[in-house]
Amino acid sequence: MKKILFVLTASAAIISCSKVKDGEYLITGTATGIENGKTIILQGADPATRMPVSLDTVKVENGKFEIKGKVTEPAFHTLILQGANRTYPIHPRNRRN
Repeated sequence: MKKILFVLTASAAIISCSKVKDGEYLITGTATGIENGKTIILQGADPATRMPVSLDTVKVENGKFEIKGKVTEPAFHTLILQGANRTYPIHPRNRRN
């Protein structure tokens, strides 16, 4: 299970800027060994309370997932896999082609 979660974490950290416009993000990941339909949650912090808040949820399909959205500034986010007892950090990167 730890190996599967590591693959999920490493894969989700890949942020592709070539498919998005300014002010947008795209997080793609490979969830090897995770069954279809499992939920992945992108979590951030509420600016006022600093409490965790769910920003987006997606389902794993054929071992892959993709999260798209808009961003106004770099921030620390985490991914949560349904049924896992830990979070997986996503560090912001400012990459341009």
